[in-house]
Amino acid sequence: YYKLLHPLFIDVTVDDKKLTWDDAKEEYQEENLKQICWIDLADEYGVQFVPEISYQSFRKAFSENLWPRYIIGPEEGNLESTILNPLQKILVKHIKKDEEIFFSYFFLATDDWENPEWTLYKGRLSEINDFENLDSFRLSPTYWWPESKSWCVCTSYDLDFTLIGGSKNLIGKLSVNDQF
Repeated sequence: YYKLLHPLFIDVTVDDKKLTWDDAKEEYQEENLKQICWIDLADEYGVQFVPEISYQSFRKAFSENLWPRYIIGPEEGNLESTILNPLQKILVKHIKKDEEIFFSYFFLATDDWENPEWTLYKGRLSEINDFENLDSFRLSPTYWWPESKSWCVCTSYDLDFTLIGGSKNLIGKLSVNDQF
């Protein structure tokens, strides 16, 4: 499997790296964000970059266990388009030409918390970006996989990473991709 860490960003307008989110008075503006690598942030704060790394790994490194205001993310349960698009380009090479994809949502990834059920859709891989434009979904699909079951993507609603299972060839392609 492959562990895909959700993106981290820095707000280039924040000069005080000790300012925490609890003390901040302003929200960030997306145009002021610059994506950074987890390994670089781990180096900066002396956090060991290991397979088990998550945003919780940094808590002890931050003053008072609070995230600095200049760091944005990672988003839990959601694959942003900056990650989703390159991932889709890799996955499409690992399905048959007209193979349909199943998209499954756990109810906590939707806006319907009254109905604690799973929601299942069937469509094309190219439709993955369409879900973020629907009002009934807050997050990425929880699971998605092709009919052949040759791979599976899991983005849990409360995790800052996505797990992708598949062939050695697929995992190899993901491992050398420089876009995530």
